This record gives sequence, C-alpha cells and structure tokens, in this order.
Amino acid sequence: MFAKPENGRYLMEMIDQRSGYHGGLKTFAVDVLPAPPGWEKTGEYWLLFHKRQPVEMDHDPIYPVISTPNGLRLGPEILETEGGDNRLKNARNEVHLIPADQFVDIVTDLDFEGKGAARADVWRLQDTLNVRTATIDGKPRTIVNAVGGGIVNPKPGELVRVGSLLIPWTHSRSKTAHFAYSGKLLDGKNSGGEEDLMDTRSGYLTAWWVPSTARLPFLSQTTVTGPKEWTLRSEGVPVAPSAKAAFPAGPNEQRLAFKCDVPISFPKVIGGKYEVAASATDNGKTFVSFGFAPLDKARATRAVTNAVAAVKFFENLLGPFPFPGYDVYDSDRFYGIESYSHTILVPSITDWATSHEIGHTYFGGLVPCAYVKDTWNESLTQYVDSILLKHNSDKTLEHAFDVMNSPPLSELPIAWSYANASYMRGAYVMTMLAHEIGQDKVNSALRTIVADRRGKDTAWPDLRAYFEKTSGGDLKWFWDQWVTQATWPKLDLLAISRSGSVTSVSVGQSSTPMPYRLRFLVKLTDGTKTKTAEVTMDSGTKSFEITTDFTPTSASIDIFGYTFGTVGTKTKKIE
Repeated sequence: MFAKPENGRYLMEMIDQRSGYHGGLKTFAVDVLPAPPGWEKTGEYWLLFHKRQPVEMDHDPIYPVISTPNGLRLGPEILETEGGDNRLKNARNEVHLIPADQFVDIVTDLDFEGKGAARADVWRLQDTLNVRTATIDGKPRTIVNAVGGGIVNPKPGELVRVGSLLIPWTHSRSKTAHFAYSGKLLDGKNSGGEEDLMDTRSGYLTAWWVPSTARLPFLSQTTVTGPKEWTLRSEGVPVAPSAKAAFPAGPNEQRLAFKCDVPISFPKVIGGKYEVAASATDNGKTFVSFGFAPLDKARATRAVTNAVAAVKFFENLLGPFPFPGYDVYDSDRFYGIESYSHTILVPSITDWATSHEIGHTYFGGLVPCAYVKDTWNESLTQYVDSILLKHNSDKTLEHAFDVMNSPPLSELPIAWSYANASYMRGAYVMTMLAHEIGQDKVNSALRTIVADRRGKDTAWPDLRAYFEKTSGGDLKWFWDQWVTQATWPKLDLLAISRSGSVTSVSVGQSSTPMPYRLRFLVKLTDGTKTKTAEVTMDSGTKSFEITTDFTPTSASIDIFGYTFGTVGTKTKKIE
C-alpha cells in the first residue's frame, strides 16, 4: 500500500508489536476523505485507519493518497502533531453516566488558542462516540459522516466526522466549539484491560473523550451526573456544579463537579460503588484509599501509607504537590492508568504502583507528556520512584538489560511497548547521567523542569538544556549516545600488566560506529582486598594505571549503572 516501506512503519508496529490490544489489521476500519481546507499540499485525499483506541497509547494514522509510477499509494503519515498549532486551552465538560445501558452522554464547551496557518482544525475524538450536535464559533454546523465506505464531499462550513477525526470544513481557525455526543462503553469483559468500560458496579471514561489537538494539555472543569450510590470523580478538586445543567440529576442520581487548574492532556471520569477502605492526613493533605466490598483494609492502609511517604519525598525533591491530597481507587477490570490528583489501579499492584502514579503528578501532570513523540515522563517517573525513592528494590536497573533490542528512547511514544523499555532503560539512562554530572545536579535540574515547564508540552529534546545548565557542560554527546539512538557498546578487558605497586589495565570498546564516551568501574582484587577505580574513555582502547597497597591477582570491569551495553571479557587473572 505504501510508496515507501518506511511510510507504514507505525501502522505495522501497531498491529504487530501491540497485536494483543489491536487484534491485527482486520480490526481497523478504513475511510477516505478529501484533504481538508488548507491541507491540500499533503495530497488530494487522506486515508484513515481507525478503531477504538485506549488512553495514552496508539492513535489512528492518517496517510495521504499520492500518485506514483506504480499507481496510487500511501505517502508518509500526516502526524498527529501537525494539527496542534491551534491548541485547546480550556474544556468545560458535562458527563452523564448511565450504567444500566453502559452508556455515556457528554456535552463539552471548548476554548482554543488560535495560531498558525489558515487551515482547518483536525480534532480527534474516540470513533465510538457519536456526535449529535455541533456549534463552532457560535454557529450551528451540519454534521457530515462517512457512511458505508463512501468518500464524503463536504460543503464549506460543515463539520466532517470520519472515523476518529472531527474537522470543521473551513480555512478559519476555531475559537470556540460546543459538541454533544454519546456512546456505549465496553462491559469490561472484552475490554483488553485499558479501554473505557462500564457496568452496574463501576465505570471508567479515560480515552479520547474530549476532542483533542495533538493531545496537548488544557485546563478542565468536569461535571458528572451518575448514580447516587456511586462515588464519582474527575481530575482536580471538587467545586460547586453550575446552576445550568446539561444533565440534571434524576431521582436516583447525583451531580458533582471538579476543576483542574493544572493543564493536563488526559482528564478522566471514574465512578463506582466505592467505599472508603483507609485514610490518613499529613501536612494538611488528605489521602484516601477506595475499594469495593468486601474491603481489603490492610492493603488499603499500605496504599495510603505509601502515598503519604511518596508525596513527602517528591515534595522535598521536586517542589510543592499541586493538589490538597491524593486518592487511590481500586479498579474493577481496568488495569490502571496515569493520573494526577488520584489514580485507578488494579488491586494487585497498589502496593508498588501508587508511588509511581504520584510521580506522574509531576512528570506527565505538571509537566505534560502527550504520548505522541516519546514517553520521557515514564523514564523520569520510574527513575524518581524506583531508583531515588525505592533504591532499585524492584530491580529496574537490572531489567533495563532485558530491553536492549528496542528503538531509541526518543522514538518510544507507547510507554509499555518493547517490554517497558521507556521505563527501564529510561531510568537506567538517568542513573548514568547522575554518575556523569552528580546526583545533586540531576536533582536540581529535575526541580527546575517541574517549575519551568508547567503546562508546556515536553519531550526528550526539551530536557537536555536543564541538565546542561546545572552541570555547566554540553550534554549533546550523552543524548546522542543514550537517548536518540539504540546502538550499544561492547567492552572487553584486553590486557593486564603490573609494575611495582601500579597495575595497568587495558580496555577496548566496539560495536558502535565510532567510539563512545564511557564511564565504568575497574576493580582489582587479591581475593580479600579490592581497589575500585571509576574511569572514563572515549577511544577504541585505553589503558588505566591503578596503584594498590596490595598485590592484586585479578582485574575486572563493571559497567552496571555507569554504561549501557555489553561486556565480553570481563575478568582476567594477573599472572
């Protein structure tokens, strides 16, 4: 289908590498539409692969249809980020949960910050949500839907709905929009673990339910109408609902509102027959664990204790926690998801995952990650939680070597793809950086990132300058070696010689296009005493002279935590 094989890389990776979620190409629908106003240079027509997508994961790719000597083919993907120059600033959402029908009804009012070229906005909304009415810049719009595989032929001013795309057919940038839409959620039995679901016990609305522009962060106020016996929650803090209600509460319903003054990319709505299983207060903040009957109060108490300790640790390291507390909700057939004022976790992982999710309040929340370019926030969150807080008790650093055969960190927009490479290798790279510039300088840079990049879409390239500023050095070489590529050095202990109290150890590196700049340990031992030297090299081979007050019988090299790669000959005896 593609003019060049590399044009289809993302699609093939999505349907192959993540086939457990997507079930192969046959689960996708395909639609064709004319290139929207202002986008004509991309090609005369667009082709969209689309399906129900989980939160913070894949997206429906758009490809231009282009003419080639071999006929019509698909060109390079029109990236989701290309539609983000007119960004969503604020979303006021009203959500009605109807568990008996697994149904959700939504009304949203959106404000945009218009800029960029005169061309149509391209918003994305879960393709299972049916848009009933639309008003853009105060004008009601006729909605044109793709039906039966035909190519839509919209008129100026209409709103085009093709798969997950929502496009006002005009060159004018939108300033405001009002949409009413609804859809049926999954029942949890066939959800794949991450998709939105609802039944009579609980409901979770997380994925693509607010029209998105490149998944960039925005402010939100969400009002939820749902069963009176349910606990209802959305992002931020409780506020009084507005008097004007899109969905007034019925006899057995309640209506609650939440406001999030932290710009985030992924607001969520959760609800269910929750009960308080444990709670605590610390330093003016409230921490609550919610569960389903019968309650596991011992586990809930551990979750609350972990949350208190984590917030205290992260505040000391990264700065003030932006919410008046943190809640942990046991999920019901939903594995769990990054959140910011609260989290939803399957009960079996609350003991260890609670602190990780609190870390995301800073990396992913205060400093947003759109999950479009990379997942730097998973790397830094895993680092501050598993390495700095938990001191590698979960063996994150060891697991990094399980994911050597994966793309660069800068090319991993799906966090858990390639066996969690973004988590494990990312945390390892941050550990290496601390050895390179010093832990105090890394900590200072992390704190500055949180303070400076609030509400700013962030990716790996944006982070480098903060570590350079605190360290006073150029770290382009470090990013080039460990972040933007995935070719690893191999080290070998080549030779050892001794003269008096000085032992000379020769080490070689290979397997990379050019020698890397490396840091590692050289150890000398006589079986009872050991001398360890931290060394660096930036050439193909280098000899290190180490003085000891004993006569070593063997030498070895140790890269763990200092260099990511492999070791061939690790130890040699000294004759």
